[in-house]
Amino acid sequence: LMPRTISETVYTVGKAVDSVVLTLPFVKRFAWYALLTLRA
Repeated sequence: LMPRTISETVYTVGKAVDSVVLTLPFVKRFAWYALLTLRA
């Protein structure tokens, strides 16, 4: 999928960044629990 315009590129990148930012807290929490579990 090749964006045709600069605005489409910006929109696509923005949506991707939003998705990553939304998943970061869950990833951090999961990693923290995994670390505690491995240590116990």
